[in-house]
Parts: sequence; C-alpha cells; structure tokens
Amino acid sequence: MVDDIVYSHLFVESEILPPKDYVEPIILGLSLFVAIIAAVIATWSIRSQTHALKWRANHDFHLASLDILARQPDILRFHGVSLTDLERDGLSLEDLIYLCLDFDAGDTLYEIGGDRHVDLTDYRKRLLDNDQVRQAWTKYLRNGFFNRTSFSKAVDAYIAAKEAEIAMKKEAKI
Repeated sequence: MVDDIVYSHLFVESEILPPKDYVEPIILGLSLFVAIIAAVIATWSIRSQTHALKWRANHDFHLASLDILARQPDILRFHGVSLTDLERDGLSLEDLIYLCLDFDAGDTLYEIGGDRHVDLTDYRKRLLDNDQVRQAWTKYLRNGFFNRTSFSKAVDAYIAAKEAEIAMKKEAKI
C-alpha cells in the first residue's frame, strides 16, 4: 500500500512517466536507427560489389580483345595505330600488348578497390623509368586503350615528373 502511494505520488501526481513508458520508445528509436544504418551499409556493399563485377567483366573482355589483336595485328587500325608506327618507335606488337595488359592490371586493381588516390608502386615506377614504356603509354596506350581514371592520371603525373627530371639533367649538362 505504501508502494502504491509512493508510485502514485512520484509518477502520476508529478507527471513523471514511469520507466516502462519512456524506455520502449527509446528502444524502438534505437532499433529504427540501427535498421537504417544496416540498410545503408547493405546498399553501399551491393553497389561496391556490382562495381567490382562490372570491372572484372570489362577486364575479361579486354583480355579477349588483346588476344585477338595478337593474332590479327591489323586490328591496331581501330586504335589509330599501325605496325609501322610501332616499329618506327622501336616497339613490337608484343611489347604493346604486354604493356597494355600490365597497365590494365594496375588500373583494374585501383578501380575495383575504389581508390580515388593512386600511389604508384615501385614496380610500376621502375617500369615507367624506361623511355620506351613512357613513349608507349603517352603515344599509344593512354588515349587508344585506356579510360581516364585515377590510375591513368597517376601514370601521367609520374611520366610528367620523370620527363621534367630528364630535361633538367640535360640542361645541367649543357
């Protein structure tokens, strides 16, 4: 009986809600919040997975097209290139295909990873330190075989820095 009086005095007369009346809405609100967060994460995950699958499919088709190119070199004309152009620059068709596959692997890695900023690996930098590789990228690969991506921008930036370094060394010798 004393408990009823205390309860009545605390929660009814003073207009303070009993715990059960405010705990349920808090739990429901938190549950709704968690459900919304879970839905957002699931949506992001599905989009990321779809992006990765699309890049993988694109990569597979690109590999198939390079295989055809290896067997039918005259297809280079669709990219605005001829075997004569390559030979004049000291490159073979096999060189071009190898470099295309190598750069495609790097591009795919960063694109599937969703990386907006690309730091080229030491391997890729060593490859780009070669004059013929830089020439193949700038003259044939970049515009003829690749889209503008974070990776291609990083390759372009490295080549620009390398070419500037080479020019400064040549000027210093003069």
